[in-house]
Amino acid sequence: MNMSSKGQARPKAGEPIKLVFAKSGHSRYRTVLDYSSQGQPRKQRRQTFSTLTEARAHIAEVKTMRKFGSLPNRNKKTFALFVDEYLQDRADHVRSITQRTYASALKPYVHELGSREMGQISFSDIESVVRDQAREGKSKRTISLGLMLTRSVFTRAIREGVVLRNVAEGVSALGKPPRVRSALSHDEYKLVSNAAEQQPMAAAWSLLLHGMRRSEILGLQWQDFDLKSGPPTMTICRGRTEGNGETTPPKTRQGHRVLPLSGEMEKSIRSWRASVLSDFGIVALTGDCFVFLDSKGLPVRPEWLSDEWKRLCRAAGITRNVVLHEARHTSVTMMRSAGVQDRLVAAWHGHDESIMRVVYDHADQDQVALLSAADALSALQGKTA
Repeated sequence: MNMSSKGQARPKAGEPIKLVFAKSGHSRYRTVLDYSSQGQPRKQRRQTFSTLTEARAHIAEVKTMRKFGSLPNRNKKTFALFVDEYLQDRADHVRSITQRTYASALKPYVHELGSREMGQISFSDIESVVRDQAREGKSKRTISLGLMLTRSVFTRAIREGVVLRNVAEGVSALGKPPRVRSALSHDEYKLVSNAAEQQPMAAAWSLLLHGMRRSEILGLQWQDFDLKSGPPTMTICRGRTEGNGETTPPKTRQGHRVLPLSGEMEKSIRSWRASVLSDFGIVALTGDCFVFLDSKGLPVRPEWLSDEWKRLCRAAGITRNVVLHEARHTSVTMMRSAGVQDRLVAAWHGHDESIMRVVYDHADQDQVALLSAADALSALQGKTA
């Protein structure tokens, strides 16, 4: 170690340490280090120490942490805090149900790693959480979502200069393969349709069997129906995923659509309208009132509709478990098997063109063709206008 005539320790040539003196005359050792990762703009930080030994120890620490993709976390923020900030930021951009899904997917990572600082978490830590979820029987789809969100949390930490690399990158999702989506058979479809006619909520089941999403059905307001036009129409422009009156716009451009009602669909809607008028009076038919109400006159809860669907399937004599979304999958399959053009099937269901692998070509404006698509489903149910 080099010493001055006064015994002052001095840095060696080439060390990123500078000997400085305060106004009081006391000496200090200042390090100037690059904290940016390869390929990123240069990001230097200065730090001052009382002794040369402390300065050298700091340099060694930074080199080690850079090697493992992290930096000294000066604000000591934990993984759990970063997750909270990430979810708060996303709250303004996603639906509340999506927000809850994100929080649930991140929960295993917060449980295992939440109290640790970001720079202390390694690739193997993330991998361990994935393996634990797989052993618990989680699906690959669920694990993949959690991994994607965890990568986003680390990306946020990189932007704040807390870590140099994303340790969640490259971790493979494990877990059970997703359940293969199925559809009702033609016979099952007719059985459910016939059973639905005997139910008070026949109009909702008619829309469901014609391919409407649960959220779209529950988001319908009376102002969305034009029963005087020829043919009568229904506008899909919002969804409702909560038990309250909160609605959200369609996720995609294709989700916003105007659909003609087949004769069977119009009949069921008019019948339900008369029932609502009888039970709750004209006030329940104003434009911004929700179409489907429970026995108390409140908007039908999504969970209730799903439970009623299972009861409907059992009443129709179907013993296997049929989830509500299978009705939508069935309507796509049935329309296509009936010879309806793919572009019209996609337009009717509000699908993205990549899903149907066709170009829409403004099919949503072809009311005559779309009406034939709805009529095809009514015919398969054994009904005519």
